[in-house]
Amino acid sequence: MAIFSGEVTIKVRFKDIQVAVGYGMTSAIIKHRCVQRKLDVYSFESARKSFNTTARILGIEEGIKKTLIGQTDHSIQRHYDNYNDPELVGKVQLAHLGIMHHFKVIELYELWLKKLEDLFGAQNDNLYVGASSDIVYMDHYNRLPGILKSDRTEISKKPFWVDKLMVSK
Repeated sequence: MAIFSGEVTIKVRFKDIQVAVGYGMTSAIIKHRCVQRKLDVYSFESARKSFNTTARILGIEEGIKKTLIGQTDHSIQRHYDNYNDPELVGKVQLAHLGIMHHFKVIELYELWLKKLEDLFGAQNDNLYVGASSDIVYMDHYNRLPGILKSDRTEISKKPFWVDKLMVSK
């Protein structure tokens, strides 16, 4: 194992790429969008839109959906919802698990790792989850009642769930 420090500059050449521009966009933002287009990478706005659309398809309540995408509820209702209530926290967590499972985030993450390896060579094998979204999200679903009963958070570098899945692979 080696420890490195430094800076990396990635150069991407592009020519004749069309991007939508708007009033107040800096050259840095425009160049960033050109790079996104060149690398065929989606924007954060596109990710939020997909997340929000999927939440609607799955029938997730508007308030929970806004909580998950980090939007402020401007209605008077926000003064009456207690998102620290364990039952409501549970609903938010279940909604999040449902959306992540729908997107098959585990498979996307492992595909991303594979693409990084294709570009930069072999990386740390411990980064791979090694189980499908079905297994991982079912495991989290099974753990959720116990998590909601706890009033403390344990922070650990040890990836406890890898060796202790509550469902079989």
